[in-house]
Amino acid sequence: DESETKRMKLEGLLQVLKTKTDSELSDKIISISEQISDLKLKTLRSQREAAMAKEREQYLDKVNQQQSSSLQTMEEELASLSSKLHTKEEEFRRRDAERQRMVFEVKAREQAAPSRGSVDE
Repeated sequence: DESETKRMKLEGLLQVLKTKTDSELSDKIISISEQISDLKLKTLRSQREAAMAKEREQYLDKVNQQQSSSLQTMEEELASLSSKLHTKEEEFRRRDAERQRMVFEVKAREQAAPSRGSVDE
């Protein structure tokens, strides 16, 4: 299929060469040359744009990986700090409960002491 198409194009160009005059051929060659140059320019531009897009994608992937890594580190640090906070809170609650127990014991002794005095009298 492809070889047949190429063969037909070549036969068409051969016909043009046989039937055209020198100035017409020269104009045709210049026109084809301009088309080829334009196509090469478009190809190079497309290749450059594709390379830039690939570089940008690689850069963004790298940034994404770095951010994911940083996020994971922060999440691990948050979990550690949260655990430490809960430990400290529990220690504070335990100490506060102990302090309150001691205060109640002192108040209970103070309330019990005057009533004993009145009983002894």
